[in-house]
Amino acid sequence: MDLGVKDKAFVIVGGTRDMGFEAARVLAGDGAAVALLGRGDDRATAAAKEITAEFGTPAVGHGADGSRPGAIEEAISESIQDLGRVDGLLTTAGWVHNNGTVLEASDADFDDVYQNIFMTAVRSCRAVLPHLIEGGGGTIVTTSAYSIHSPKEFLHAYSAMKHALANFTKNVAKTYGHQGIRANCVCPGAIKTATLNDIVVGRAAERAEPVAATERFLLFEEWAMPVALERLGQPRELGEMMAFLLSDRSAYTTGATINVDGGTDF
Repeated sequence: MDLGVKDKAFVIVGGTRDMGFEAARVLAGDGAAVALLGRGDDRATAAAKEITAEFGTPAVGHGADGSRPGAIEEAISESIQDLGRVDGLLTTAGWVHNNGTVLEASDADFDDVYQNIFMTAVRSCRAVLPHLIEGGGGTIVTTSAYSIHSPKEFLHAYSAMKHALANFTKNVAKTYGHQGIRANCVCPGAIKTATLNDIVVGRAAERAEPVAATERFLLFEEWAMPVALERLGQPRELGEMMAFLLSDRSAYTTGATINVDGGTDF
């Protein structure tokens, strides 16, 4: 994929695995430098070394907990110093939270989702935006979820924060567009991350049936997600869309909220 990102630099929050890591691989494959931020220093460093070994491009890794004020800002500052510049930010941090029903979720449950999903992205954007403005522009991609279009009772806090993030991203696009900054939001469906793959494989063993059959059962029956393509998405498929939106190949796209969910909720 020729994205025209050679010699550019990108910070990826949540870049040590799954969708974020695959986006980093796409960007590095086109000659970009990347900074991979995750919760653990060891994992971030290992992921960066893997990128450099595969593509020969500069890559650094930093551990940071985005839910803790100041932590992600410090890691981003260090990353920009390491790379010497920044041209774009991707945030994919935040896991799926099942907090039960509205009556079952506590204030602490809501705050946990708020800090890990919404504020991690907000803090990341605030840390990068001044550098993008100073550099004459750049790109931001955030990660929301298909469930903002299809509310589910057991994901109410998660979906609420993802909806807030999509709205926040549009606000960034509107506010800073005149300074050459684009901001877009990707809404994944059910993606076969390492965690989800373990769940599927475990359930397939319990049900004594092939993995593909279990995937279909989970999608259509247990999760009530009638995916038009009738399969889980792959992290690479999300990574390619994210990398595209970070690149100038999408130069006239900003403020968009884009479903990448196999046709789960049109």
